[in-house]
Amino acid sequence: MLRLIFNKFLISILFAAFSLSLFSLPAQEIKNSICSPTECYTILDKLGEGVFGEVYSVLDSKGRQFALKSYKIQNDLGFSDSPLGDVEREFNIGQTLDHPNIIKTYDFFTDDQLAQPISYLVLQYVDGNTLHNTENNKLSKKEAVFAAQQLVDALAYAHSMNYMYLDLHLGNIMLTSEADTMIVDLASFFSYDELFVFFNGANEKKAMVQKKPLGKREKKLKQFLSDNPKLAQKLQNINQMVPKSVEIDHENEFMLTFLVYYFERITEVCNEIIAKSNLSRDEKTEIRIDVKKIAWEYSEDIRDDCNQPLG
Repeated sequence: MLRLIFNKFLISILFAAFSLSLFSLPAQEIKNSICSPTECYTILDKLGEGVFGEVYSVLDSKGRQFALKSYKIQNDLGFSDSPLGDVEREFNIGQTLDHPNIIKTYDFFTDDQLAQPISYLVLQYVDGNTLHNTENNKLSKKEAVFAAQQLVDALAYAHSMNYMYLDLHLGNIMLTSEADTMIVDLASFFSYDELFVFFNGANEKKAMVQKKPLGKREKKLKQFLSDNPKLAQKLQNINQMVPKSVEIDHENEFMLTFLVYYFERITEVCNEIIAKSNLSRDEKTEIRIDVKKIAWEYSEDIRDDCNQPLG
């Protein structure tokens, strides 16, 4: 029932809209290579860097272009697991979620011969720009609606595979040179089991399903809670009010609460994409009202489902 409501919600958002490089940043050329046990990757450019490592544009031995993401393995960051587990997790998500608008993974490996071991993840190379960095009024109505359509389709597919995308914002969505939308941060996909285990650690039976520590994901989830205090409070209230012995009802209530939040967040991002279009202010306002109305109606459906008597 919940999945049906969610899918109807996504389809309705698309109808409302229609009715009216991995990171391509300038960088200097670097002449060296990084090798896995089966392949050597020639580094072309450094595309960016963060706390855990760097991202490169590379070519394999057949001349195919990829993005290579490095992860420094550090044990002093306060996480409950090695970042290596997170690299493998990102690789597996990229293999599991087979959708044209979700970035793909191809390989992962570790160079443990260094004083500080480094893990690498080989990803699909995406030539383009983030929607965050796309200028306002740059997209036509057709391009904006198409971008929103592809995003919603990707999220609906991930949801059908029991994954929710937590860090949903325009900085994690790229618009390729072919005007296609691409979700690029695989680490922000979380299964419902992972979410339930993290937010309900006291539930020992469910926690046994999650055999590996959350690692770096723990920090991302804590940041998510910090950024969404109202949702965090609602989840805490569920923990306090629902008897843990009623495990199925407890998990159902948890999922319903998350879906209401997800409806609202998807709505906000779709409207942010429409705002990038060259539509008039009145046209943008009309679409925003329609999309907000759809989100409210489906949120009410979810709440009604929550209020149904147990049986």
